[in-house]
Amino acid sequence: MILCNIKYGEHERQVFDIYLPEETERRNGIVIGIHGGAWTSGHKELYVDMGTDLSGKGFALAAINYRYLSDDSDMSAILEDITASLAQIKKTGSEYGFDFTKCLMTGGSAGGHLSLLYPYMVGGNAPIESVAAVSFCPPADLRNRRYIFGNRLGNEKQMSDLMGKIIGRKIEPEDYEKYGDELFEYSPLKYVTNAVPSAIGHGAVDSVVPFEDTVELVKKLDELNIEHDFVIYPHSDHDLKADPEADKEMYRLLYDYIEKYL
Repeated sequence: MILCNIKYGEHERQVFDIYLPEETERRNGIVIGIHGGAWTSGHKELYVDMGTDLSGKGFALAAINYRYLSDDSDMSAILEDITASLAQIKKTGSEYGFDFTKCLMTGGSAGGHLSLLYPYMVGGNAPIESVAAVSFCPPADLRNRRYIFGNRLGNEKQMSDLMGKIIGRKIEPEDYEKYGDELFEYSPLKYVTNAVPSAIGHGAVDSVVPFEDTVELVKKLDELNIEHDFVIYPHSDHDLKADPEADKEMYRLLYDYIEKYL
C-alpha cells in the first residue's frame, strides 16, 4: 500500500509518501528515507523503488520532503520538519494498524548528513526513536574549508552562500573559519558520543563532501565502541559510481541493518 503526499505542515514541501506492507509482524519499525540535493533540491520520489521493494518484504518506509535551505529556512527548520514528519508518520501508521516506535534513517549526501545528524543530535526525544542509520557520502564536519574552496558544486561565493544558509548567516569565503562553532552545531561529528549503530559509505576521491571527515567520524565511532560499518569506495567521487562492488556491500548492509534493528 502506498500513500502519497501526506501533509505534515502547511508548506508545499512538508509532505511525505509512506509504503506500508500488507502483511507483517514487524509493525513497530519503519525506514525513513531522506533525499539529498545539497539541502536545496531533491525529492522524496528517490525512494519509490526502495519503498516498493521493502514493503514487499514486510517493512514500512516513509520518504519525506523538507523545506529547502533559503534566506527564510535554515538547518534548524529542516530538523523541525523531520520531527514534524515523524509525528505525522506515527499518526498515519496508527490509522492502518502500525505502532511505529522505532526507525532507521537512511540517505545520501545532504540526506546522508541528516540521517546521521538527526538521530545523533535528537536521540530518543523524537516522535519515533531512531535506532540505526545507513548513510552514503555524508557531510560529517561542516567546518571544513573544502566546502568552500575547490568544491565542484560551485565557486567560492556560491558555496559560502550555501553554507551560510545552514546557520542563517551571510558568509564571505575568507571569513569561513569565523563561523566554525556555529557550523559545528549541525555536524554529526559533534554528537558522535550519542551515535546510534551506523553503516557509512563514502568515495575516497569525493570532490564535494570531504572524505577525511567521514574517516574521522568512523574513528570516533570505533573509539567509543559504537557499532558501525564503513565501506570505502576507493575510486569513486561523490556519485559513488566507480565502485559497483562497494555499492553492493553498502546496500547489503542497508538491508542487514533493517533486518537487525527493525
